[in-house]
Amino acid sequence: MVPADDAFGRLILALLCCSDAHPHAEYYRQLFSLDEATSSLMALWEDGSEEAKRAAGSLSFERSRRSRREMLREYAALADTGELPSLSLRQYLHGKLALQTRAFAVEDGRALIPVLDLANHASVGATARLQQEGGAVRLVANYALERGDEVSLCYDADADHLDLFERYGFFDATSVVHTAEAARGYDDELEAWWVPDVGLESSPLYLALRATLAELEGHLAADAADPADALRQPIAREAAVRERLASLFERHLRGYACSAEQAARGLQGGLLSAAEEAATRLVHFEQHLLLAHLRSLPRS
Repeated sequence: MVPADDAFGRLILALLCCSDAHPHAEYYRQLFSLDEATSSLMALWEDGSEEAKRAAGSLSFERSRRSRREMLREYAALADTGELPSLSLRQYLHGKLALQTRAFAVEDGRALIPVLDLANHASVGATARLQQEGGAVRLVANYALERGDEVSLCYDADADHLDLFERYGFFDATSVVHTAEAARGYDDELEAWWVPDVGLESSPLYLALRATLAELEGHLAADAADPADALRQPIAREAAVRERLASLFERHLRGYACSAEQAARGLQGGLLSAAEEAATRLVHFEQHLLLAHLRSLPRS
């Protein structure tokens, strides 16, 4: 059974069980159709597929494996209850992801809103916004629009380039925040650290490495008024911080199954499927960002 407080799960079941007599039946059929546009959603990639092989080493992809396993367990549990309609596993996965990419957050949980979900995303310069009033959700223009202007929404103001791909399956050309994950093996309690394309020395990862060495050399006093502020200043072993960070990036980059050169050649060839291209673009983006930092870090 889906928990009573699981609004997202209830919505999935309601749509999966929707009869052809429902006034929005055609809309729901289109939601659950298996088309090429959904192939960049990583949770749909089967283990051992070419796209999965290409994405191996990306922590974003590894996270999608955990999500996929959870969906498989959920599908099996629902099938055992007899509540699941006669849908294949792939159809169920697609239905789950259709809601992930189309459902809007509202006061009472999440809701599908036909027509409004056709608006594309824009991180900067969105032409409209959603406004909830009671039980109604309105699409409000941010300024006067002319005939032919695109209606766009910002799906999540806090999401960066990689967040949007992981959640929605597209690479956002309007994104102004770009990060990649690294630090595999640095901290057993944290699976990853986000590395920005600019401002590396003020990033949490850099400050964490500086803190580690600062404590070793007694630079960071236990009774410091503001330890966080103290860590924003270079320490005596600053060169060692950068050396350790470079080693960390190198170790992480060696974990990719597809090298930066292979990814670049694959994107130029024009022979990849949509899913393979998405996987290749993912690792190429991450590797390009990390390699740019690695080249700027002095090595002994």
